[in-house]
Amino acid sequence: MKLLEALEMVCRHGFLLDGHLPTPGGGMSLRNMTPEDAYDLSTDQEAFASKHLNCSREEYREWLEFEGAPRCAAETKSGRLCENQLSPGGISIRHFLELHRSDYCKIHS
Repeated sequence: MKLLEALEMVCRHGFLLDGHLPTPGGGMSLRNMTPEDAYDLSTDQEAFASKHLNCSREEYREWLEFEGAPRCAAETKSGRLCENQLSPGGISIRHFLELHRSDYCKIHS
């Protein structure tokens, strides 16, 4: 039996499917998922997150990597992007994407 078929079968028998999507500072609980969504989450978490959060895989990865804290847009003398935060971490992905690399920190402004 394939995974999707198994998920469909347990739902037909009254079980509810819950999931967990990693986010900065913890995670997002996903309640009463469809078998298809549970399958997508379990087989390709980044693709599921991108679809669910309406962002690209790379944007989701950066949000996690930087703990939801947008970074400065400046380039350092060594040619790397500045790692200074523009605001505290843990903000929503929408807010993160609006601010990330869009402005300069106090050192570079």
